[in-house]
Amino acid sequence: MARSNYYRVKYQINDICSNLWRMYGIKTLIIFAVFILGVVIGIVITSPLIPDLSIDNMSDTAMLSFLCRDSNFLSLFISYLIVYLLLILYSMFINRNIVLYVINLIILFFFGYVWGCNFIILISFINFLAFVFAIIIIPVFNILIVLLYSLILAIVWKKNMVVRKYGCYDGFNYQRLIVILGILDVILLFLYCLSLNLIICFYITT
Repeated sequence: MARSNYYRVKYQINDICSNLWRMYGIKTLIIFAVFILGVVIGIVITSPLIPDLSIDNMSDTAMLSFLCRDSNFLSLFISYLIVYLLLILYSMFINRNIVLYVINLIILFFFGYVWGCNFIILISFINFLAFVFAIIIIPVFNILIVLLYSLILAIVWKKNMVVRKYGCYDGFNYQRLIVILGILDVILLFLYCLSLNLIICFYITT
């Protein structure tokens, strides 16, 4: 019985993932690529400047406060959560036309750029053990979090296209799907902030 339940759940998950990819995969990857472009540019611009920078040059003040042990992972999570919820609210309730879509992509690009700059600064001023945890934890979680956000954004754009074309939804429960993905993203965000404690255990400025 347990084995049959496992295969049924596995089949349902695979079916959901394949349907999401079929409907939103390309749009999600295009949106995600904008973030990655920002990351690459941030890394390229910041890397040559490292000799003239210090850890205090990080623009992510919430992360810097966490690294300096002036706050805990819950404070970091709340800081990130507020920014994330603002992005979700913008995506769901303000994104209504092509100009606002472009602004949303610019915001995502900017976040990627800032992330790239901060990441290079961070890994340049920590010791080896903290560096190992940082290059595993930070990129992996951020990729997953931004991918989910990109999927949410793709779904919102699809919903708005359907509404503009037909004047109403096409029977698909977009809101429920967005809420589920949003909750999953918040859980990932919490686990990300919690896992950053591993970096704190070994963090030493140089």
